[in-house]
Formats: sequence, C-alpha cells, structure tokens
Amino acid sequence: MNDQFTELVSYIKRHVQQGVPLEHIRTNLLQHNWQAELVDHAIWTALAPQSAPSQPSAVSELIGAPQLASQQPGQSMQGIAQSNQETQPSHAQQPTPIINDRPPKYTIRQAIKDFFIAARGNLKTFLLVTVISCILAQLSSTILLVLAWALPWHVGSVSTIAMIVGVGVGLTLWYAIMTAFIMASTSLPLYDVDDHKHTSLKSVLLTAFRRAKRIIIANLFMLVVATWPIFVVIGVPLLYFFNMTSDGGMVMLVLIPILSILAIIWMITAFVLFALVPYVAIFEPSMPIKQLLRRSQHLLSLGGYWFVVKGVLLSLGIYLLIAIASGGSLSDSAANSSNFAGNIITAILTVIINGVMVMLYRNRMSARR
Repeated sequence: MNDQFTELVSYIKRHVQQGVPLEHIRTNLLQHNWQAELVDHAIWTALAPQSAPSQPSAVSELIGAPQLASQQPGQSMQGIAQSNQETQPSHAQQPTPIINDRPPKYTIRQAIKDFFIAARGNLKTFLLVTVISCILAQLSSTILLVLAWALPWHVGSVSTIAMIVGVGVGLTLWYAIMTAFIMASTSLPLYDVDDHKHTSLKSVLLTAFRRAKRIIIANLFMLVVATWPIFVVIGVPLLYFFNMTSDGGMVMLVLIPILSILAIIWMITAFVLFALVPYVAIFEPSMPIKQLLRRSQHLLSLGGYWFVVKGVLLSLGIYLLIAIASGGSLSDSAANSSNFAGNIITAILTVIINGVMVMLYRNRMSARR
C-alpha cells in the first residue's frame, strides 16, 4: 500500500500543477474506488509543501470534503495509509490504477460557473474588451444598414455587378476581421487568470489584432474541410451533363440525394470535431495551421463532443427566444435599425458563449496533459 500511497500523492501533485481543481481530482479518485480517507490524506500530503496546513481538516476547507481523521502523534503518512487499508471492509473493491484515467465529465453548467470566476479574476480588462466588442458589433450592423440603404441610389448603370461584388467582399472581410478580433480579445483575459496574470487592456488588444489573421485563416481552413463534399455534390451533375447517357437521369435521381445527405452529415460532424480550432489558433500561436484540426479533435477525444452539441442547441434556443421577444425573426431583428438593445444583448450573449468555449478548451488542456 505504501507504493500505492506514494503514487497517489505524486498523481495529485502532478494534476494540481496542471491546474486541475482539487474537487475534480478527488471526485475522479473516488470514482475509481479509492477510499475517501486515504484520498484526503494524500491531498493533505501533496499540498503540505505549498500551503503547509496545520491540520488535515484544511483539505476539507479547500475542497468541501468530509472532515478528516486526525493524525496520531508520531504516526507517519505511510502508517495512516496502512491503517486505512486495515479498516477498509474486506468486501470493498480494490482501487483501480490511476494511470490513463478519464477526467470527470465537464458540463455546460460548470463551464458557465468557471467563466464567471475567470471573468472576475481579470474583471477590469474583460469588461473593457466586452464593451469594445459590443460597440464593434453595433457599428458593423450600422454599416450594413447604411450600405443597404445607399447602394441602390449610387450604383447607377455602370459597373453594377463589380460594385456589388466589391461591397460584398469588403463586408465579408470586415465581418471576418471583427469576429476574429472580438473572439481573441474576449478570450485572452479569461485564459490568463489561471496564472494569476492581470493582463492589461493594451496587451490584450495588440495580441488580439495579431491573432486575428491567424483565426481567419484557421476558420477558412476548417470551412473548406467541412464543406468540400458540397462541391462534390455540385460537381457530379456537371460530369453527367457532359457525358449524358440513357440511364444518366435515373442514376442522378438516386445518387444526388445520397451524396447530399452524406455531405450534410459530414459538415455537421466536422464542425463538432473542429469546434476548438479558433481557440487553438489563439492560445497556441506556434502550432502550424495544418495541425489545428487534428489538435481540436485530439483535445475533444476524451470528452467534449456532446458538450459542443448541447451547447449549440442551447445557444440556438436562446437566440430564438431573443428573436421572439423582440417581436420578429432573427433576420427581422438584424434589419431593424432601432433594435439597439437586441444587438447589445446578442453581443453579450456571444461573448458569454465564447467564454464557455474558452473554459472547455482550458479544461480539455488540463485533461490531456
């Protein structure tokens, strides 16, 4: 048991250094049939060099664990471990190895809680970048409305198509830059809290602008990988058009619906698998773009896919409720220039959703180390 206790202490120290919360470590060990008293004493031993608690009950104060039994004078931690083994009922299950263990399930509720805790840790900077994000969101909406009103009056009959295409490309580029900047600027203050850093507003804004290009490229790469089957579905009819046979029409009637369903399934699956791509691009700037997709899939492989699916469904439901409350559809709300409050609420909700995804990335990083 002495070797198991030493391994247990080393396990706890390693995961504490990685930033895993104590309550998660304790819950995980209990789920693997480790005795509660032994786990609590191991936590006490692991934390002793850092916090030097005077009594074992300090663990209970830190993680809300049950009150620990007091250590007898002169009794070593190995003796405590042995006595715990002796007092354990004979029919109790033996603890399973703690190597390659699966981390506790991470829920949306816990992610929201962690988000608000992280936001409070760097509150001033986070509030400032949130305000800036709301202003940029409203500014983008205003620019779109102004162009939608002015374009029909100033296009004229010359170069109409070129101007429309130019405006479309410009708006797309503008929204891509603003979205990437908002995502980076509202993510950076949350992630640095773990290291007790209070990042300045200037540092966050400069870093966000530098990472915006990387985020845009990463999102485009993910979009291409997710949507390439759509181009296959479009290209197949063209092949049959140039090589039409008597049975070509029947083949098309059967093939196109199948390919379309497969393309939609892959697109949904890809967006779930690669949900963390922009956050890998933000927090791991040295990683090549080609490896971002694999990195996202790697981080989510121990749990996180259902988190993303449920998060998307919950977000769509909330946005739908906002649209209903504002008295119209989402497109009607976006086209209403007087819907300032709705735009601000939507921007704030987007910031919160982004923060929850940052918490998921942080949690998966701790779990995969």
